[in-house]
Amino acid sequence: MLRTAGTLTVVALLAAVLAGGALGQPIVVGFVETDSMEPVLSPGDGFVAVPAVVTGPPERGDVVVYDARELHGGGLVTHRVVDTRGGGYVTRGDANPFTDQDNVEPPVTDDRIVAEALQVNGGIVVLPDLGTAVTTIRETVDHARDRVVDATGLPLGDGQTLLRGLAIAGVVAILLSGGDGEGRGRDRNRGRSARFRRGIDPRWVALGVAVVVVTGPTVSAVAASGTQTFGLVADPSDPRAVDPGETKQGSFTLHNGGVVPMEVRVDAPPAVRPSVSTARLDGGESVNATAALAAPARPGEYQWDADIYWYPALFPEPVMDALFDVHPWLPLVAVDFLVVLLTYLTGRALLGNSRVRIDHLNGDTTQRSRRR
Repeated sequence: MLRTAGTLTVVALLAAVLAGGALGQPIVVGFVETDSMEPVLSPGDGFVAVPAVVTGPPERGDVVVYDARELHGGGLVTHRVVDTRGGGYVTRGDANPFTDQDNVEPPVTDDRIVAEALQVNGGIVVLPDLGTAVTTIRETVDHARDRVVDATGLPLGDGQTLLRGLAIAGVVAILLSGGDGEGRGRDRNRGRSARFRRGIDPRWVALGVAVVVVTGPTVSAVAASGTQTFGLVADPSDPRAVDPGETKQGSFTLHNGGVVPMEVRVDAPPAVRPSVSTARLDGGESVNATAALAAPARPGEYQWDADIYWYPALFPEPVMDALFDVHPWLPLVAVDFLVVLLTYLTGRALLGNSRVRIDHLNGDTTQRSRRR
């Protein structure tokens, strides 16, 4: 089992973050709550979950997160692929004597696989006790939030999205600061620069991690944003058209194709009155909306564009309203700034004042104390 990681792990993780963001499936950090995956994953252990759209079809031996139909009453399950059957995959927890399909679960098809646990050199990148820590922090944050709301009446949102971002930041920072502890790579390459031999300033490492963490959600938000076109024909002589001055109903769907909770806002012209102008959607969630199209008094063909903006759901709705009123893209800028700041501060706290040295010859990532 791989509990520390070198340069290869860092590269794989950062690549997954960027690729997942570009595809609308940002990388996430998951954790297990049962002992079905022991000894690889113990209850409370975390792991890096790379979205299935990035990894492609799993192979035998891969650990996947899939949406169960029957097992445990449905929901997400983290088990290993052990075989194929009936056009799907046979899965089993490492500690279980029977497969999921020996019980009540049908073979797992590709469309039900949500993510795959990141593996390096055949071992899962395990984040010990991350789930326990996140659960404790989450309960503490929720409790503090409830007390602030009760005392002030402020419409504060929950702390789930912020905690997810901090967890991802912590994972990347830990991987960058960790080493294999074996003391390999004593040989110095004369061609390296003196700066590289001294290591990288931890402030630059923390900033780099912050930029990487914010890239996925930002790319997803920008890629998902766009326009929705509505049109009608106002013609009293055409029974298929709308009489001038009348109203026609249109429909459209808002779908969060990623895994990060998002807020969507529909900025429509006066002739288009959408039933949903703002909504918060969890990963994979959709909402069906309608739009009342007001036909002008004059006959003719008409077309309107409604702008749709997506943002990571980090701020309370009143804050988003105020930012959106200034400029539609200001909420995204504000979210990015806060995520970068929190990630940078988390990375600095984890890295301390030690310089980070990466040995390209042997793939080690180590830290070196700064001489004062």
